[in-house]
Amino acid sequence: MGEGPDTSLRDGGRLAGPTRIDTAIAISQRQFPAGAATAYLARADVVVDAVAGGVLTDGPILLVPSCGTLPPQVAEEIARLDPARVLALGGESAVCQAVLDAARGS
Repeated sequence: MGEGPDTSLRDGGRLAGPTRIDTAIAISQRQFPAGAATAYLARADVVVDAVAGGVLTDGPILLVPSCGTLPPQVAEEIARLDPARVLALGGESAVCQAVLDAARGS
């Protein structure tokens, strides 16, 4: 019988950060090292919109609080990406307008 691929030599590892927000940034940096046309924002504490947005390919999904202050590391990542558009996934109860506006100003 033919031999299958040698899986003992596969690389392993993790894309991770100390929080889910930082993990999303690590994924963004890996997938979009030269920037992205669009940055998407999804609520960090409820994953439904982020999961549904997984089919989007023109930019990363960054996690943010539903409302309140935009995390500084997310603002830095948006600045690094230099997107033409920043879009929220879900309605205002998912990502409030103040967070979206702060992200657009990054």
